[in-house]
Amino acid sequence: MVKSLAFSPDSIVLAASSDETILLWDTDAGGHTTLRGHSGKVQSVAFSSDGATLVSGSLDKIIVLWDVHGGKPRSTLKGHPNAVVSVAFSPNGAILASGSSDFTIRLWDANAGKLMTILSGHSGFVLSVAFSPDGAILASGSLDKTIILWDPHAGEPKQILEDQSRVVVSVALSSNGDNLALGCSDKTIMLWDAQTGQPKKTLKSHTGMVFCVVFSPDGAILASGSDDKTIMLWDADAGILRGILEGHSGRVWSVAISHDGAILASGSDEKTIILWNIQSQEPNQVLKGHSGRVLSVAFSPDGAILASGSLDKTIQLWDACTGEAKMRLEAHSDSVERVFFRGHYVHSKDGLGITLIHNARTGELVQLGRDSLGPQHGNESEFPLALKGQWLCAGIHHLFYLPLDSNLCKWVHHEGKVCFVSSAGQVLIVDVSLALKKLTECCRFQACM
Repeated sequence: MVKSLAFSPDSIVLAASSDETILLWDTDAGGHTTLRGHSGKVQSVAFSSDGATLVSGSLDKIIVLWDVHGGKPRSTLKGHPNAVVSVAFSPNGAILASGSSDFTIRLWDANAGKLMTILSGHSGFVLSVAFSPDGAILASGSLDKTIILWDPHAGEPKQILEDQSRVVVSVALSSNGDNLALGCSDKTIMLWDAQTGQPKKTLKSHTGMVFCVVFSPDGAILASGSDDKTIMLWDADAGILRGILEGHSGRVWSVAISHDGAILASGSDEKTIILWNIQSQEPNQVLKGHSGRVLSVAFSPDGAILASGSLDKTIQLWDACTGEAKMRLEAHSDSVERVFFRGHYVHSKDGLGITLIHNARTGELVQLGRDSLGPQHGNESEFPLALKGQWLCAGIHHLFYLPLDSNLCKWVHHEGKVCFVSSAGQVLIVDVSLALKKLTECCRFQACM
């Protein structure tokens, strides 16, 4: 796998990292030389301004300076305790900067091969480093979503630029298909008009990442669970905070509202589920039985059963009225990240992507597979929707190719309208109702032939 590319200043030589080696291609003649010296995958390569030296940083924590013409290492720099992710020369070639997964940047005397200083300021992997054309500024970009501008001579930060982009953590669609809620990493909830695909409001009150969101069956209430250990109840139309439910001692990973809108269930880090009376905003019961954090909760359509999925790899079925544990399902081999009902069948998906379907009345395992099933609302289709790779499928039939990366996408659907949300907050709304209708008609016609 090629992780990094760099042209020499005269554009004649192209350096390409290839696993633990570097290939130097002569772009005129077409031949190449292989440089070997790393024991880990090479993450970054860069040429000096005169094109005579190539620097490489690797997962083996080592930086190698190469003689481009001789194809041999000139020197090896050691000092980072973790992987070297990014490297760059100053314009005059005197200073070498290296960024690492140890959260630091190191500045080296490129000629003497000696460490000059260590720049500390990031709280995440330093993924990129670059000098300004005059060499007066060094920029570093990090997984902590900041860019720091440094004075490389003084070894001090000049400015910190923060990336305010949010990451979408959770998605919910109202039962009438009108409103879409996005729980975000920046502690906010974004409300979108699912009909027009336009943002409506941004809700701000949580003090931690919003892990889960859910609408009440009538769409009037939006509930959100957070890293701040609380559940918040919102007026979904006005965007006004109506109440804060406090009772968990750990992060709230999952919330669900019963189909009569009276009870809210919340699952948390402390391995418990709390059943809340939405009207009084008081806890009714605390359900204990899991040995790991509760990642997902869901009510059956008749409200009689509550299902919970946990880090302990099990699904617990509870009597939603009495709180009594009814059944424990232990078919998964990884943490159960999602549970939801379709009729009297409970669907579950684990961290390995395995989907299981159990009969909630008998506990019988009736189906398993790898389809990325998503919760649906409204009438059941003859062809259940699922993601297979980047295709939205209805049963075995391919309906729509998804232009977003399906691994970074959450999705919900309601009566033929499907809302896809990328982790960056991009929303794509597709109406497949006509396609499903034509597919149904076609299959019925073929069955009559």
